[in-house]
Amino acid sequence: MSGQIQNKLIHALRAGKQTFGIWQMINSPAISRTLSLLGPDWICVDCEHGNIDDAGMHEAIHNIRAPVTPLVRIPDNQNVYVKRALDAGAQGLCVPMINTVEQAKYLVDSVYFPPKGKRGLGSPYAMASFASNGVAPSLGEYFFEANDAILLMVQIETAEAVENVDAIAALDGVHMLMVGPFDLSNSLGVPLVKGETDKLRDAIAKIKATAEKYGKWTGIYSVSAEDAARRAREGWNFIALGSEMSFLQAGIVDGLSVARGGETAKSKEVTY
Repeated sequence: MSGQIQNKLIHALRAGKQTFGIWQMINSPAISRTLSLLGPDWICVDCEHGNIDDAGMHEAIHNIRAPVTPLVRIPDNQNVYVKRALDAGAQGLCVPMINTVEQAKYLVDSVYFPPKGKRGLGSPYAMASFASNGVAPSLGEYFFEANDAILLMVQIETAEAVENVDAIAALDGVHMLMVGPFDLSNSLGVPLVKGETDKLRDAIAKIKATAEKYGKWTGIYSVSAEDAARRAREGWNFIALGSEMSFLQAGIVDGLSVARGGETAKSKEVTY
């Protein structure tokens, strides 16, 4: 990757570094700015399960401050969502429920400019996300370089996706397989809230091994900081610690407990 368009997260992953980040679910530019100052490598603006609409997504991306990389999880694998997120300046996409290679091919077509894909050109906003030293690339520079600067993550989170994982991982343009453990567990008939079963562990291990087989990066959503540390020891490349909502909820519960004469919740190693 060279020229005006630089993606620090891609550089870190290519250098073999493990990266850690936070899911943003609250629709607030102040949240985006605050999270940016706390040291994550990336922030993923969650438009699937978070309370963030199209306008909120634009505001979030432009309030995530360098060197933090702004990512977006779109609601569904539809061209309109891909276009809106990338045109807003997302430097990477996390796309849920990719179950077949046909769905993955449709996604690749949506993400990349010709000749690699079929993405349309015209946004006046995308370039600002890649500004360096106060100077944004031109529309032409963005067109010629964006295909090499956008990180594409597909979520493998169903039994069907696990069956098709080889074909999905082999597809040019897909950079990372991202495990969604909750939906994957549900799809396997073993809800994660009841604990991590051998069936789920085997599926996650297969996804990771398949990604590595095809030279793709591995990502996973964690249920706690301790769980994230476990995934780091396992060698995952892209690790979500959780969302700002999960940390907010845990912090308030602990704070109220202490204020009322109790103790904070004891940090426990996650075993499921």
